[in-house]
Amino acid sequence: MRNAKISPINILLLIKDPEEIARLRVDIAKVLPASIRQTDSVDEALIMIEKEVPDLVITEWILRDNPASKLLMTIDDNPEWRGTPVLVCASTRSQQLKLRAKHMGAFGFLQKPINHFALNWHLSLLFTTDPAKRRVTMSRHEEKSSNALSLDRSMIGRIKELAPLPKLAYEIVEKSSDPNAKASDLAKIISHDLALASKILKVVNSAFYGFHRKIGNIDRAVVILGFREIVNIAQAACLMQSVKIDLHSDFFNQREFWKHSLCTAYIAQALSRKTKDSFSKEAFIMGLLHDFGKVILIQHFKDLFEYVIGIAIEKEESLHSVSRRIIEIDHAEIGGMITEAWGLPKQLVNAVSFHHDPMAVSPDNYEVHLIHLANYMAHHYGVGVSGNPKPDPLYTGSLEALRLQGREMDDIWKSLRINVNNIDSMV
Repeated sequence: MRNAKISPINILLLIKDPEEIARLRVDIAKVLPASIRQTDSVDEALIMIEKEVPDLVITEWILRDNPASKLLMTIDDNPEWRGTPVLVCASTRSQQLKLRAKHMGAFGFLQKPINHFALNWHLSLLFTTDPAKRRVTMSRHEEKSSNALSLDRSMIGRIKELAPLPKLAYEIVEKSSDPNAKASDLAKIISHDLALASKILKVVNSAFYGFHRKIGNIDRAVVILGFREIVNIAQAACLMQSVKIDLHSDFFNQREFWKHSLCTAYIAQALSRKTKDSFSKEAFIMGLLHDFGKVILIQHFKDLFEYVIGIAIEKEESLHSVSRRIIEIDHAEIGGMITEAWGLPKQLVNAVSFHHDPMAVSPDNYEVHLIHLANYMAHHYGVGVSGNPKPDPLYTGSLEALRLQGREMDDIWKSLRINVNNIDSMV
């Protein structure tokens, strides 16, 4: 493999759809500086390569004049071009086509529409994101044995130190569980933290609620929105404010993560109101915390976690299944340990721990089935990005447990009336 240039990376795109080209340009620019040429013709591409050999080629399999196989064979036949990494993308999920492309020398295979996590993964395999140290690397392309990767379990054992529940969040959770608590009690707790109070008022006055007059204080907000809704906003704002994911990651976007978590929380709350005789007060916080184990992994085991995400993308497997295979633990188990250490209710701990394994619990484990379905729907309707390149399929037993069997998913979704367009205002 030739050494990559310091800056910018020279990329040749063989893509037919102008909109897809625009998306690729944006996604690539987020990862590294690049000089991009483009065409939809293999013959034109070969002329371009003759003039300047690119550092990377991204091509569709079917092009205007020839399939990408001609491009791959020509590159491989030319000693000066051989070793130029080529990413092939196609709409088909054919394993045969994927193997054929790789046999002909393709560096990787991307499923269309191209997932930005998958693209970032391949770019990171080829080029580091530090321009001063950029180099070609293949070491992460092969899956390592579990013996070569170690997750410091002594750190996991000290889970309270890794993720202490913010004192204010604990007070809000405690107050929300008190049947004798008044709205004024909650307003008093929130008002003691000016940053949190400001965040809550910003959310309350956002387009999400659409009030015509500005709400200027927490007491008024509690009266208008109600105790339970302010608890939900306060829990979300407090958690996002106190637990920052400051580390840069090409595979884990903090804002998109919280959007996914918030959407799951609102879906869980709405589902609970529709499917349970007695509304589960913890439904929102269960949804908000269901993926919290990922926060611990990205904060304290960043390189290991990114490696696991990369393998999941490369092998088109779910993040949790790859995590269990490689490091023998996943974010759901870690999240369960965290919520248990925080002293949260057992049903909440179970919902976080088993939301990827609803088939492992009985139908009367209502909360597990609730969060499994809420998580599925957040993924299915594309709100936020959790970091999982291949989300779980729906477990139909959860629909039965929630007494929703026979209902069409789109009908369920419409009945919940989740305003996904305005969840942005809470992040």
